[in-house]
Amino acid sequence: AMLESRSTSTWENALESLRALADAAGSGGEDDVANPLDVLVVTSRYHAWRAGRVFVAAAAVAFAGIDRQKVVVRVLATDPRDVEARAIKFVVPELDRLREFAARLLYAMRGWI
Repeated sequence: AMLESRSTSTWENALESLRALADAAGSGGEDDVANPLDVLVVTSRYHAWRAGRVFVAAAAVAFAGIDRQKVVVRVLATDPRDVEARAIKFVVPELDRLREFAARLLYAMRGWI
């Protein structure tokens, strides 16, 4: 298990995480991924759809020329942020939905999903 904390976006998080996984697995480099890549992403249920697709797309960049069929991304979706956020009930989930909708549009325009 690893936690990547330097990135500022889902795209950066995916690239940094995948590169760190390759280094930890002793990959011969970004071009050398012979075995399927099995990744578990833990995120909120609002972010799960985009996160899964971003990690698959980022694998093609992190490992130049990798066949997307070799990338298995599993997403474990959790409840919204935390107990305090759930206590608000309406505001946080609605803001998360709006933010996620805007992020999907931006990521689609950039070709990240």
